[in-house]
Amino acid sequence: MARMKHETPIFALILALAVSLLSVGPAQAFLEPPARFDFAYPGGTSVFYYPQSEMRARCSKLAQRQLPREPAECGVARIWKNTMKRHCFVFISERYKGTETAELLRRHGQAHCNGWSHPYRRP
Repeated sequence: MARMKHETPIFALILALAVSLLSVGPAQAFLEPPARFDFAYPGGTSVFYYPQSEMRARCSKLAQRQLPREPAECGVARIWKNTMKRHCFVFISERYKGTETAELLRRHGQAHCNGWSHPYRRP
């Protein structure tokens, strides 16, 4: 029975690690844009950070429809008023500013500017 006491914490640790990997993995895979859309936007890209509380309204306006959940980012290609040329605008929740996730979100948004679309995930 003493042996079981030592194995239980190890089993719990392995189970917790597996659950955390499963919860991070699919989100990462969802954010990762396909290679054929993962390139610099020809007209340039600008990234803006906003409070999470503003992201749904801002991205819904860009998408021209009400989004079902709070997005972490959104990206859209529009005419840049200063140059009258197409430009990629990516909006990211400021909670990701300075993180590795911010770079992934930038690439995700830029891929949308490059023509990528995907169905929205349910929360």
